Amino acid sequence: MYAVTGSSRQLAVGPVALVSLLTATGLATITTYEENPSLYIQLAVTVSLLVGFIQVGMGLLRLGFLVSFMSHAVIGGFTGGAAILIGISQAKHLLGYDVPKSHSIQEYLEGIFSNIGKLHWQTLLFSLLWLGLLIGSKLAGKRWKRLKLLKAMGPLIVTVLGTFLTYVARLDRHAGLKIVGDIPDGLPKASASYALGRSGDLLTTALIISFVGFLESIAIAQAIAKKHGYKVDSNQELIGLGSANLIGSLFQSYPTTGGFSRTAINNEAGAQTPLASILSAFVILLTLLVLTPLFHYLPKSVLGAIVVSAVASLVDLAEAQSLYRVSKFDFAVWLAAFMGVLLLGVEMGVGVAIVVSLLIVIYKVSRPKTAVLGKIPGHRVFRDITQYPQGELHEGVLVFRMDAPLFFANAQYFRDKVDESEDALWCAFNQRAGAGDGKMTLGGVVHFVVLEMAPMATIDATGAHVLHEMAHDYKARGVQLVLANPNRGSLAVLERAGVIDEVGREWVFFRAHEAVAACRAALKGLEAPTAAPSMACAAALAEQAAAAGGDLEAGAADRGNCRQCTVLEGPTLDAITAVKMVPHRS
Repeated sequence: MYAVTGSSRQLAVGPVALVSLLTATGLATITTYEENPSLYIQLAVTVSLLVGFIQVGMGLLRLGFLVSFMSHAVIGGFTGGAAILIGISQAKHLLGYDVPKSHSIQEYLEGIFSNIGKLHWQTLLFSLLWLGLLIGSKLAGKRWKRLKLLKAMGPLIVTVLGTFLTYVARLDRHAGLKIVGDIPDGLPKASASYALGRSGDLLTTALIISFVGFLESIAIAQAIAKKHGYKVDSNQELIGLGSANLIGSLFQSYPTTGGFSRTAINNEAGAQTPLASILSAFVILLTLLVLTPLFHYLPKSVLGAIVVSAVASLVDLAEAQSLYRVSKFDFAVWLAAFMGVLLLGVEMGVGVAIVVSLLIVIYKVSRPKTAVLGKIPGHRVFRDITQYPQGELHEGVLVFRMDAPLFFANAQYFRDKVDESEDALWCAFNQRAGAGDGKMTLGGVVHFVVLEMAPMATIDATGAHVLHEMAHDYKARGVQLVLANPNRGSLAVLERAGVIDEVGREWVFFRAHEAVAACRAALKGLEAPTAAPSMACAAALAEQAAAAGGDLEAGAADRGNCRQCTVLEGPTLDAITAVKMVPHRS
Protein backbone atom coordinates (compact mmCIF):
# COMPACT_ATOMS: atom_id res chain seq x y z
CA MET A 1 0.00 0.00 0.00
CA TYR A 2 2.83 2.39 0.83
CA ALA A 3 4.40 1.86 -2.60
CA VAL A 4 1.27 3.36 -4.13
CA THR A 5 0.67 6.24 -1.70
CA GLY A 6 4.15 7.09 -0.33
CA SER A 7 6.78 9.39 -1.83
CA SER A 8 10.05 7.56 -1.07
CA ARG A 9 11.41 5.31 -3.80
CA GLN A 10 13.45 3.07 -1.51
CA LEU A 11 11.62 3.05 1.83
CA ALA A 12 10.55 -0.45 2.87
CA VAL A 13 7.61 -0.51 5.27
CA GLY A 14 7.03 -3.32 7.73
CA PRO A 15 7.49 -4.35 11.38
CA VAL A 16 10.45 -2.62 13.08
CA ALA A 17 12.03 -3.15 16.48
CA LEU A 18 11.18 0.27 17.91
CA VAL A 19 7.50 0.23 16.98
CA SER A 20 7.25 -3.41 18.11
CA LEU A 21 8.71 -2.39 21.46
CA LEU A 22 6.31 0.55 21.83
CA THR A 23 3.36 -1.66 20.92
CA ALA A 24 4.34 -4.36 23.41
CA THR A 25 4.92 -1.78 26.14
CA GLY A 26 1.55 -0.15 25.56
CA LEU A 27 -0.39 -3.43 25.45
CA ALA A 28 1.36 -4.75 28.57
CA THR A 29 -0.63 -2.27 30.67
CA ILE A 30 -3.84 -4.03 29.58
CA THR A 31 -2.94 -7.68 29.07
CA THR A 32 -0.21 -10.00 27.79
CA TYR A 33 -0.18 -12.62 25.06
CA GLU A 34 0.22 -15.38 27.63
CA GLU A 35 -2.81 -14.19 29.60
CA ASN A 36 -5.24 -13.67 26.73
CA PRO A 37 -3.84 -14.33 23.20
CA SER A 38 -7.08 -13.45 21.41
CA LEU A 39 -7.53 -10.08 23.17
CA TYR A 40 -3.85 -9.29 22.80
CA ILE A 41 -4.03 -9.73 19.01
CA GLN A 42 -7.21 -7.65 18.83
CA LEU A 43 -5.56 -4.84 20.80
CA ALA A 44 -2.48 -4.88 18.56
CA VAL A 45 -4.63 -4.73 15.43
CA THR A 46 -6.69 -1.90 16.95
CA VAL A 47 -3.53 0.08 17.64
CA SER A 48 -2.60 -0.34 13.97
CA LEU A 49 -6.03 0.99 12.97
CA LEU A 50 -5.71 4.02 15.27
CA VAL A 51 -2.18 4.76 14.07
CA GLY A 52 -3.44 4.63 10.48
CA PHE A 53 -6.23 7.12 11.15
CA ILE A 54 -3.90 9.47 13.06
CA GLN A 55 -1.20 9.47 10.39
CA VAL A 56 -3.59 9.89 7.48
CA GLY A 57 -5.31 12.71 9.38
CA MET A 58 -1.99 14.44 10.01
CA GLY A 59 -1.11 14.12 6.35
CA LEU A 60 -4.42 15.55 5.17
CA LEU A 61 -4.05 18.45 7.63
CA ARG A 62 -0.58 19.12 6.18
CA LEU A 63 1.18 18.58 9.50
CA GLY A 64 4.22 17.09 7.88
CA PHE A 65 5.97 20.42 8.44
CA LEU A 66 6.68 19.19 11.96
CA VAL A 67 9.61 17.29 10.51
CA SER A 68 11.18 20.61 9.48
CA PHE A 69 12.06 21.07 13.14
CA MET A 70 14.48 18.18 12.68
CA SER A 71 17.63 19.75 11.26
CA HIS A 72 19.85 17.92 8.78
CA ALA A 73 22.49 17.46 11.48
CA VAL A 74 19.94 15.92 13.86
CA ILE A 75 18.61 13.49 11.26
CA GLY A 76 22.15 12.50 10.26
CA GLY A 77 23.18 11.86 13.86
CA PHE A 78 19.99 9.96 14.65
CA THR A 79 20.33 7.80 11.54
CA GLY A 80 23.97 6.96 12.24
CA GLY A 81 23.32 6.07 15.87
CA ALA A 82 20.31 3.92 15.05
CA ALA A 83 22.28 2.12 12.32
CA ILE A 84 25.03 1.19 14.80
CA LEU A 85 22.48 -0.06 17.34
CA ILE A 86 20.74 -2.18 14.72
CA GLY A 87 24.06 -3.55 13.52
CA ILE A 88 25.27 -4.48 17.00
CA SER A 89 21.91 -6.09 17.77
CA GLN A 90 22.86 -8.77 15.21
CA ALA A 91 25.77 -9.91 17.42
CA LYS A 92 23.77 -12.92 18.65
CA HIS A 93 23.51 -14.20 15.07
CA LEU A 94 27.12 -13.43 14.18
CA LEU A 95 28.73 -14.79 17.37
CA GLY A 96 26.50 -17.81 17.91
CA TYR A 97 25.27 -17.13 21.44
CA ASP A 98 22.40 -15.27 23.01
CA VAL A 99 22.90 -11.58 23.80
CA PRO A 100 20.25 -9.94 26.02
CA LYS A 101 18.05 -7.44 24.18
CA SER A 102 18.96 -3.88 25.08
CA HIS A 103 18.20 -0.32 24.06
CA SER A 104 21.65 1.22 24.36
CA ILE A 105 25.13 0.40 23.12
CA GLN A 106 26.65 0.07 26.59
CA GLU A 107 24.06 -2.56 27.56
CA TYR A 108 24.66 -4.44 24.31
CA LEU A 109 28.43 -4.39 24.84
CA GLU A 110 28.02 -5.54 28.42
CA GLY A 111 25.85 -8.44 27.25
CA ILE A 112 28.36 -9.38 24.53
CA PHE A 113 31.48 -9.34 26.69
CA SER A 114 29.90 -10.83 29.81
CA ASN A 115 28.99 -13.93 27.76
CA ILE A 116 32.05 -14.01 25.52
CA GLY A 117 32.92 -17.44 26.91
CA LYS A 118 29.92 -18.82 25.02
CA LEU A 119 31.37 -17.74 21.66
CA HIS A 120 30.66 -20.30 18.94
CA TRP A 121 33.76 -20.04 16.76
CA GLN A 122 32.25 -21.94 13.81
CA THR A 123 29.39 -19.41 13.63
CA LEU A 124 31.89 -16.55 13.85
CA LEU A 125 33.98 -17.97 10.99
CA PHE A 126 31.00 -18.40 8.69
CA SER A 127 29.73 -14.92 9.68
CA LEU A 128 33.07 -13.46 8.63
CA LEU A 129 32.80 -15.42 5.37
CA TRP A 130 29.32 -14.02 4.64
CA LEU A 131 30.47 -10.47 5.51
CA GLY A 132 33.54 -10.88 3.32
CA LEU A 133 31.42 -11.97 0.36
CA LEU A 134 29.00 -9.08 0.86
CA ILE A 135 31.75 -6.49 1.18
CA GLY A 136 33.63 -8.02 -1.74
CA SER A 137 30.56 -7.88 -3.99
CA LYS A 138 30.10 -4.19 -3.09
CA LEU A 139 33.70 -3.31 -3.84
CA ALA A 140 33.73 -5.30 -7.06
CA GLY A 141 30.50 -3.67 -8.20
CA LYS A 142 31.93 -0.20 -7.53
CA ARG A 143 35.30 -0.85 -9.16
CA TRP A 144 34.25 -2.68 -12.32
CA LYS A 145 31.23 -1.47 -14.27
CA ARG A 146 30.74 -4.91 -15.81
CA LEU A 147 30.15 -6.27 -12.30
CA LYS A 148 27.77 -3.48 -11.26
CA LEU A 149 24.94 -5.99 -10.88
CA LEU A 150 27.04 -7.95 -8.42
CA LYS A 151 26.61 -5.21 -5.81
CA ALA A 152 22.82 -5.54 -5.92
CA MET A 153 22.90 -9.33 -6.14
CA GLY A 154 25.27 -9.75 -3.19
CA PRO A 155 22.61 -10.45 -0.51
CA LEU A 156 20.78 -12.89 -2.79
CA ILE A 157 24.01 -14.72 -3.67
CA VAL A 158 24.99 -15.06 -0.01
CA THR A 159 21.49 -16.24 0.91
CA VAL A 160 21.48 -18.94 -1.77
CA LEU A 161 25.05 -19.98 -1.03
CA GLY A 162 24.54 -20.13 2.71
CA THR A 163 21.33 -22.15 2.40
CA PHE A 164 22.89 -24.53 -0.12
CA LEU A 165 26.03 -25.17 1.94
CA THR A 166 24.05 -25.70 5.12
CA TYR A 167 21.70 -28.16 3.41
CA VAL A 168 24.46 -30.13 1.62
CA ALA A 169 26.98 -30.24 4.48
CA ARG A 170 24.32 -30.24 7.21
CA LEU A 171 26.19 -27.41 8.93
CA ASP A 172 23.34 -27.09 11.42
CA ARG A 173 24.27 -30.52 12.76
CA HIS A 174 28.01 -30.79 12.16
CA ALA A 175 29.04 -27.15 12.70
CA GLY A 176 26.24 -26.08 15.04
CA LEU A 177 24.98 -23.22 12.86
CA LYS A 178 21.57 -21.91 13.88
CA ILE A 179 19.06 -21.96 11.05
CA VAL A 180 15.72 -20.28 10.44
CA GLY A 181 13.79 -23.56 10.62
CA ASP A 182 10.15 -24.06 9.67
CA ILE A 183 8.27 -20.99 8.42
CA PRO A 184 4.43 -21.11 8.50
CA ASP A 185 3.04 -20.97 4.99
CA GLY A 186 -0.17 -19.46 3.64
CA LEU A 187 -1.60 -15.93 3.58
CA PRO A 188 -3.06 -14.10 6.61
CA LYS A 189 -6.83 -14.08 6.63
CA ALA A 190 -8.70 -10.80 6.21
CA SER A 191 -10.51 -9.95 9.42
CA ALA A 192 -11.79 -6.70 10.92
CA SER A 193 -11.49 -7.98 14.46
CA TYR A 194 -10.92 -4.85 16.53
CA ALA A 195 -11.20 -4.07 20.23
CA LEU A 196 -12.80 -0.68 19.59
CA GLY A 197 -14.16 -0.56 23.11
CA ARG A 198 -10.59 -0.22 24.39
CA SER A 199 -9.67 2.59 21.98
CA GLY A 200 -9.46 5.10 24.81
CA ASP A 201 -6.88 2.97 26.61
CA LEU A 202 -4.87 2.58 23.41
CA LEU A 203 -4.97 6.20 22.20
CA THR A 204 -1.81 7.33 24.01
CA THR A 205 0.13 4.36 22.67
CA ALA A 206 -1.19 5.04 19.17
CA LEU A 207 -0.19 8.71 19.32
CA ILE A 208 3.35 7.86 20.45
CA ILE A 209 3.75 5.22 17.75
CA SER A 210 2.32 7.57 15.10
CA PHE A 211 4.85 10.28 15.84
CA VAL A 212 7.90 8.15 16.67
CA GLY A 213 7.25 5.80 13.75
CA PHE A 214 6.91 8.75 11.40
CA LEU A 215 10.17 10.28 12.63
CA GLU A 216 12.04 7.01 12.23
CA SER A 217 10.60 6.52 8.77
CA ILE A 218 11.17 10.07 7.55
CA ALA A 219 14.72 10.05 8.91
CA ILE A 220 15.78 7.05 6.86
CA ALA A 221 13.67 8.16 3.87
CA GLN A 222 15.36 11.57 3.78
CA ALA A 223 18.80 10.07 4.26
CA ILE A 224 18.31 7.69 1.33
CA ALA A 225 16.61 10.34 -0.81
CA LYS A 226 19.60 12.63 -0.33
CA LYS A 227 21.93 9.93 -1.65
CA HIS A 228 19.78 9.63 -4.80
CA GLY A 229 19.19 13.36 -5.33
CA TYR A 230 15.46 13.71 -4.76
CA LYS A 231 13.16 14.91 -1.98
CA VAL A 232 10.38 13.21 -0.06
CA ASP A 233 7.08 14.88 0.76
CA SER A 234 6.52 14.63 4.51
CA ASN A 235 2.74 15.03 4.18
CA GLN A 236 2.58 12.31 1.54
CA GLU A 237 4.74 10.13 3.77
CA LEU A 238 2.19 10.45 6.56
CA ILE A 239 -0.60 9.46 4.20
CA GLY A 240 1.44 6.55 2.84
CA LEU A 241 2.38 5.18 6.27
CA GLY A 242 -1.15 5.71 7.57
CA SER A 243 -2.67 3.91 4.60
CA ALA A 244 -0.31 0.98 5.11
CA ASN A 245 -1.40 0.69 8.75
CA LEU A 246 -5.09 1.04 7.91
CA ILE A 247 -5.03 -1.67 5.25
CA GLY A 248 -2.65 -3.80 7.32
CA SER A 249 -5.06 -3.80 10.24
CA LEU A 250 -7.59 -5.58 8.02
CA PHE A 251 -5.14 -8.49 7.76
CA GLN A 252 -4.27 -8.72 11.47
CA SER A 253 -1.14 -6.60 11.22
CA TYR A 254 0.20 -4.64 14.16
CA PRO A 255 1.67 -1.11 13.55
CA THR A 256 4.38 -0.82 10.92
CA THR A 257 6.64 1.93 9.64
CA GLY A 258 9.67 2.43 7.43
CA GLY A 259 12.54 0.34 8.77
CA PHE A 260 16.24 1.24 8.83
CA SER A 261 17.68 -2.19 8.06
CA ARG A 262 14.95 -3.19 5.59
CA THR A 263 15.28 0.10 3.70
CA ALA A 264 19.07 -0.09 3.74
CA ILE A 265 18.93 -3.57 2.20
CA ASN A 266 16.40 -2.39 -0.38
CA ASN A 267 18.67 0.51 -1.28
CA GLU A 268 21.79 -1.65 -1.42
CA ALA A 269 19.96 -4.04 -3.71
CA GLY A 270 19.62 -1.20 -6.21
CA ALA A 271 15.98 -0.14 -5.77
CA GLN A 272 15.23 2.99 -7.80
CA THR A 273 11.42 3.16 -7.79
CA PRO A 274 8.52 1.99 -5.58
CA LEU A 275 8.14 -0.87 -8.04
CA ALA A 276 10.92 -2.59 -6.07
CA SER A 277 8.65 -2.70 -3.01
CA ILE A 278 5.73 -4.00 -5.05
CA LEU A 279 7.90 -6.76 -6.54
CA SER A 280 9.19 -7.56 -3.05
CA ALA A 281 5.60 -7.90 -1.85
CA PHE A 282 4.80 -10.34 -4.68
CA VAL A 283 7.94 -12.34 -3.92
CA ILE A 284 6.91 -12.50 -0.25
CA LEU A 285 3.43 -13.67 -1.24
CA LEU A 286 4.92 -16.32 -3.51
CA THR A 287 7.31 -17.35 -0.78
CA LEU A 288 4.52 -17.71 1.77
CA LEU A 289 2.50 -19.82 -0.62
CA VAL A 290 5.21 -22.03 -2.17
CA LEU A 291 8.80 -21.33 -1.20
CA THR A 292 8.85 -21.36 2.60
CA PRO A 293 10.37 -24.88 2.74
CA LEU A 294 13.42 -23.63 0.81
CA PHE A 295 14.38 -21.28 3.62
CA HIS A 296 14.40 -23.96 6.29
CA TYR A 297 18.20 -24.28 6.16
CA LEU A 298 18.97 -20.57 5.85
CA PRO A 299 21.61 -19.76 8.53
CA LYS A 300 20.70 -16.91 10.87
CA SER A 301 24.29 -15.72 10.55
CA VAL A 302 23.55 -14.94 6.89
CA LEU A 303 20.64 -12.71 7.89
CA GLY A 304 22.77 -10.97 10.50
CA ALA A 305 25.59 -10.37 8.03
CA ILE A 306 23.17 -8.91 5.45
CA VAL A 307 21.73 -6.49 8.03
CA VAL A 308 25.19 -5.37 9.23
CA SER A 309 26.40 -4.88 5.68
CA ALA A 310 23.33 -2.85 4.79
CA VAL A 311 23.23 -0.51 7.80
CA ALA A 312 26.97 0.18 7.64
CA SER A 313 26.38 2.61 4.76
CA LEU A 314 24.02 4.66 6.92
CA VAL A 315 26.82 5.67 9.30
CA ASP A 316 28.02 8.68 7.33
CA LEU A 317 31.24 9.76 9.03
CA ALA A 318 32.14 11.89 6.01
CA GLU A 319 29.07 14.01 6.77
CA ALA A 320 30.23 14.44 10.37
CA GLN A 321 33.67 15.57 9.18
CA SER A 322 32.04 18.02 6.78
CA LEU A 323 29.88 19.46 9.55
CA TYR A 324 32.94 19.83 11.76
CA ARG A 325 34.71 21.84 9.07
CA VAL A 326 31.72 23.97 8.13
CA SER A 327 30.07 24.58 11.50
CA LYS A 328 31.22 23.41 14.92
CA PHE A 329 27.73 24.16 16.21
CA ASP A 330 26.05 21.83 13.70
CA PHE A 331 28.67 19.18 14.44
CA ALA A 332 27.83 19.42 18.14
CA VAL A 333 24.14 18.94 17.26
CA TRP A 334 24.99 15.89 15.11
CA LEU A 335 27.08 14.46 17.94
CA ALA A 336 24.31 15.05 20.50
CA ALA A 337 21.74 13.17 18.38
CA PHE A 338 24.25 10.43 17.54
CA MET A 339 25.33 9.82 21.14
CA GLY A 340 21.76 10.23 22.40
CA VAL A 341 20.63 7.27 20.31
CA LEU A 342 23.68 5.16 21.19
CA LEU A 343 23.62 5.78 24.93
CA LEU A 344 19.89 6.16 25.58
CA GLY A 345 18.39 3.97 22.86
CA VAL A 346 16.42 4.76 19.73
CA GLU A 347 13.25 5.71 21.63
CA MET A 348 15.00 8.18 23.93
CA GLY A 349 17.28 9.16 21.08
CA VAL A 350 14.24 10.38 19.13
CA GLY A 351 13.34 12.50 22.16
CA VAL A 352 16.87 13.88 22.34
CA ALA A 353 16.78 14.67 18.62
CA ILE A 354 13.46 16.51 18.98
CA VAL A 355 14.62 18.46 22.03
CA VAL A 356 17.89 19.40 20.34
CA SER A 357 16.01 20.57 17.22
CA LEU A 358 13.59 22.68 19.25
CA LEU A 359 16.43 24.20 21.26
CA ILE A 360 18.15 25.14 18.02
CA VAL A 361 15.01 26.84 16.74
CA ILE A 362 14.42 28.64 20.04
CA TYR A 363 18.03 29.79 20.27
CA LYS A 364 18.19 31.09 16.73
CA VAL A 365 14.88 32.96 16.81
CA SER A 366 15.62 34.46 20.22
CA ARG A 367 19.21 35.46 19.34
CA PRO A 368 19.06 36.74 15.75
CA LYS A 369 21.89 38.58 14.05
CA THR A 370 22.10 42.30 14.75
CA ALA A 371 24.33 44.94 13.24
CA VAL A 372 25.36 48.58 13.47
CA LEU A 373 25.16 50.02 9.97
CA GLY A 374 27.50 52.47 8.29
CA LYS A 375 27.12 54.38 5.02
CA ILE A 376 29.18 53.02 2.13
CA PRO A 377 31.25 55.93 0.73
CA GLY A 378 29.93 57.15 -2.61
CA HIS A 379 26.63 55.31 -2.21
CA ARG A 380 23.32 55.83 -0.46
CA VAL A 381 23.23 52.43 1.16
CA PHE A 382 24.04 51.32 4.70
CA ARG A 383 25.75 48.04 5.51
CA ASP A 384 27.00 46.10 8.53
CA ILE A 385 30.26 47.75 9.61
CA THR A 386 31.72 44.39 10.64
CA GLN A 387 31.40 43.20 7.03
CA TYR A 388 32.17 46.58 5.48
CA PRO A 389 34.76 48.32 7.70
CA GLN A 390 34.82 51.24 5.28
CA GLY A 391 31.26 52.10 6.30
CA GLU A 392 30.94 55.65 7.67
CA LEU A 393 29.44 56.26 11.10
CA HIS A 394 27.73 59.62 11.57
CA GLU A 395 28.30 61.45 14.80
CA GLY A 396 25.29 61.52 17.04
CA VAL A 397 23.38 58.95 14.91
CA LEU A 398 23.17 55.20 15.51
CA VAL A 399 21.80 53.12 12.63
CA PHE A 400 20.79 49.65 13.86
CA ARG A 401 19.34 46.58 12.18
CA MET A 402 18.07 43.20 13.38
CA ASP A 403 17.79 40.48 10.74
CA ALA A 404 14.59 38.88 12.01
CA PRO A 405 10.95 39.58 12.82
CA LEU A 406 10.45 41.41 16.12
CA PHE A 407 8.32 39.33 18.46
CA PHE A 408 8.06 38.13 22.04
CA ALA A 409 10.97 35.67 21.84
CA ASN A 410 13.57 38.26 20.81
CA ALA A 411 12.05 41.62 21.79
CA GLN A 412 14.08 42.09 24.98
CA TYR A 413 17.22 40.81 23.25
CA PHE A 414 16.63 43.39 20.53
CA ARG A 415 16.48 46.25 23.03
CA ASP A 416 19.54 44.99 24.89
CA LYS A 417 21.55 44.89 21.66
CA VAL A 418 20.43 48.41 20.74
CA ASP A 419 21.59 49.63 24.15
CA GLU A 420 24.92 47.81 23.77
CA SER A 421 25.43 49.32 20.32
CA GLU A 422 24.57 52.78 21.65
CA ASP A 423 27.13 52.39 24.41
CA ALA A 424 29.76 51.13 21.94
CA LEU A 425 29.14 54.07 19.59
CA TRP A 426 29.31 56.53 22.49
CA CYS A 427 32.67 55.08 23.60
CA ALA A 428 34.07 54.97 20.07
CA PHE A 429 33.39 58.64 19.34
CA ASN A 430 34.68 59.79 22.71
CA GLN A 431 37.87 57.76 22.27
CA ARG A 432 38.34 59.48 18.95
CA ALA A 433 37.74 62.86 20.57
CA GLY A 434 40.28 62.01 23.26
CA ALA A 435 42.82 61.08 20.61
CA GLY A 436 42.37 64.52 19.01
CA ASP A 437 42.14 67.85 20.78
CA GLY A 438 40.38 66.35 23.79
CA LYS A 439 37.17 68.30 23.17
CA MET A 440 33.80 66.62 23.43
CA THR A 441 32.12 66.56 20.04
CA LEU A 442 28.44 66.30 19.30
CA GLY A 443 29.11 62.62 18.56
CA GLY A 444 29.92 62.06 22.21
CA VAL A 445 26.19 61.63 22.75
CA VAL A 446 23.81 59.58 20.61
CA HIS A 447 20.90 61.86 19.75
CA PHE A 448 19.20 59.68 17.11
CA VAL A 449 18.64 55.92 16.99
CA VAL A 450 17.63 54.90 13.45
CA LEU A 451 16.10 51.43 13.14
CA GLU A 452 16.48 49.85 9.71
CA MET A 453 13.29 47.76 9.69
CA ALA A 454 13.41 46.09 6.29
CA PRO A 455 14.29 42.63 7.74
CA MET A 456 11.48 42.89 10.32
CA ALA A 457 8.86 41.08 8.28
CA THR A 458 6.44 41.04 11.20
CA ILE A 459 6.06 42.72 14.59
CA ASP A 460 3.84 41.31 17.32
CA ALA A 461 2.26 43.06 20.32
CA THR A 462 5.32 42.45 22.52
CA GLY A 463 7.65 43.85 19.88
CA ALA A 464 5.44 46.92 19.46
CA HIS A 465 5.39 47.38 23.23
CA VAL A 466 9.20 47.34 23.37
CA LEU A 467 9.41 49.93 20.57
CA HIS A 468 6.88 52.11 22.40
CA GLU A 469 8.95 51.89 25.59
CA MET A 470 12.14 52.69 23.70
CA ALA A 471 10.59 55.76 22.08
CA HIS A 472 9.25 56.96 25.43
CA ASP A 473 12.51 56.37 27.29
CA TYR A 474 14.57 57.95 24.54
CA LYS A 475 12.38 61.03 24.52
CA ALA A 476 12.95 61.45 28.26
CA ARG A 477 16.72 61.41 27.59
CA GLY A 478 16.58 63.73 24.63
CA VAL A 479 17.12 60.95 22.09
CA GLN A 480 14.85 60.56 19.06
CA LEU A 481 13.84 57.12 17.79
CA VAL A 482 13.63 57.02 13.99
CA LEU A 483 12.03 54.26 11.91
CA ALA A 484 13.30 53.49 8.43
CA ASN A 485 11.77 51.23 5.79
CA PRO A 486 8.99 49.50 7.77
CA ASN A 487 6.62 47.39 5.69
CA ARG A 488 2.89 48.04 5.51
CA GLY A 489 1.98 45.24 7.93
CA SER A 490 4.45 46.45 10.53
CA LEU A 491 3.22 50.03 10.12
CA ALA A 492 -0.33 48.90 10.78
CA VAL A 493 0.70 47.14 13.99
CA LEU A 494 2.76 50.12 15.16
CA GLU A 495 -0.11 52.46 14.36
CA ARG A 496 -2.58 50.46 16.43
CA ALA A 497 -0.10 50.16 19.30
CA GLY A 498 0.46 53.93 19.42
CA VAL A 499 4.14 53.63 18.52
CA ILE A 500 3.85 55.97 15.52
CA ASP A 501 2.31 58.70 17.66
CA GLU A 502 5.00 58.21 20.32
CA VAL A 503 7.82 58.35 17.75
CA GLY A 504 6.28 61.11 15.65
CA ARG A 505 5.00 60.62 12.14
CA GLU A 506 7.65 62.93 10.77
CA TRP A 507 10.29 60.46 11.97
CA VAL A 508 9.21 57.52 9.83
CA PHE A 509 11.10 57.17 6.54
CA PHE A 510 11.29 54.87 3.57
CA ARG A 511 15.04 54.39 3.67
CA ALA A 512 17.88 54.70 6.14
CA HIS A 513 19.57 57.24 3.84
CA GLU A 514 16.73 59.77 4.13
CA ALA A 515 16.40 59.09 7.85
CA VAL A 516 20.10 59.76 8.51
CA ALA A 517 20.06 62.83 6.26
CA ALA A 518 17.18 64.24 8.28
CA CYS A 519 18.96 63.48 11.57
CA ARG A 520 22.22 65.12 10.42
CA ALA A 521 20.36 68.16 9.14
CA ALA A 522 18.58 68.49 12.45
CA LEU A 523 21.85 68.21 14.36
CA LYS A 524 23.38 70.97 12.20
CA GLY A 525 20.40 73.23 12.83
CA LEU A 526 19.35 73.03 9.20
CA GLU A 527 16.12 71.97 7.59
CA ALA A 528 16.13 68.44 6.34
CA PRO A 529 16.11 67.84 2.58
CA THR A 530 12.63 68.12 1.13
CA ALA A 531 13.28 64.95 -0.84
CA ALA A 532 13.18 62.84 2.31
CA PRO A 533 9.90 60.90 2.03
CA SER A 534 8.01 60.45 5.29
CA MET A 535 5.21 58.11 6.28
CA ALA A 536 2.63 60.60 5.01
CA CYS A 537 3.18 59.21 1.51
CA ALA A 538 3.65 55.56 2.45
CA ALA A 539 0.40 54.23 1.02
CA ALA A 540 0.70 56.10 -2.27
CA LEU A 541 4.33 55.10 -2.85
CA ALA A 542 3.64 51.47 -1.97
CA GLU A 543 0.75 51.38 -4.45
CA GLN A 544 2.90 52.94 -7.18
CA ALA A 545 5.72 50.47 -6.60
CA ALA A 546 3.33 47.52 -6.63
CA ALA A 547 1.71 48.77 -9.83
CA ALA A 548 5.13 49.17 -11.44
CA GLY A 549 6.06 45.64 -10.46
CA GLY A 550 9.14 46.88 -8.63
CA ASP A 551 10.15 47.91 -5.15
CA LEU A 552 10.29 51.27 -3.50
CA GLU A 553 14.04 51.52 -3.92
CA ALA A 554 13.66 51.67 -7.69
CA GLY A 555 10.37 53.56 -7.73
CA ALA A 556 9.05 56.87 -6.56
CA ALA A 557 10.84 56.65 -3.23
CA ASP A 558 14.13 57.19 -5.05
CA ARG A 559 12.80 60.54 -6.27
CA GLY A 560 11.23 61.41 -2.94
CA ASN A 561 7.74 62.04 -4.37
CA CYS A 562 4.58 60.37 -5.58
CA ARG A 563 1.74 61.25 -7.91
CA GLN A 564 -0.26 62.77 -5.08
CA CYS A 565 2.40 65.31 -4.06
CA THR A 566 5.54 66.85 -5.49
CA VAL A 567 7.30 67.93 -2.30
CA LEU A 568 7.44 65.97 0.93
CA GLU A 569 8.43 67.88 3.99
CA GLY A 570 11.01 66.21 6.20
CA PRO A 571 11.54 67.03 9.84
CA THR A 572 12.67 70.59 10.39
CA LEU A 573 14.67 72.23 13.14
CA ASP A 574 11.41 73.14 14.88
CA ALA A 575 10.60 69.44 15.06
CA ILE A 576 13.52 68.75 17.36
CA THR A 577 14.19 72.02 19.18
CA ALA A 578 11.51 71.08 21.66
CA VAL A 579 13.58 68.01 22.55
CA LYS A 580 16.11 68.88 25.22
CA MET A 581 19.57 67.59 24.35
CA VAL A 582 21.19 65.98 27.40
CA PRO A 583 24.21 63.70 27.59
CA HIS A 584 23.35 59.98 27.44
CA ARG A 585 26.15 59.06 29.83
CA SER A 586 27.71 61.05 32.62
